[in-house]
Amino acid sequence: MKMKIDFKCTACGQCCCQDGYVFIDSGEARSMAALLGMKEEDFLQRYSERFQGSLRLKGNYEKPCIFLEDSRCVIYKERPSQCRTFPFWDENFRYSGQLDKIKSFCRGIKVAKEVV
Repeated sequence: MKMKIDFKCTACGQCCCQDGYVFIDSGEARSMAALLGMKEEDFLQRYSERFQGSLRLKGNYEKPCIFLEDSRCVIYKERPSQCRTFPFWDENFRYSGQLDKIKSFCRGIKVAKEVV
């Protein structure tokens, strides 16, 4: 089964409110630090942490992103690739019903359908 979706991000912040973590790499950390007018090392110390060998934004499972304020991403212009590529993650197409779950909160998905 292949799925096709019609998607355009509305920057509503609903995906940012879902359970999970936001992982970043050092290049993304540099870009976010520059956007915030910070040194990279200060950004890393204040906003990131190591987790199982990876770098992630500080937060918790219920509110994974510390850059979400009033349902808006304050670093949207330099958001991590994990955020930029949502909802086009492999796992969203691998499991039956996953896109329906995402459509329940994502205003950007207009159509999700099976294609041959």
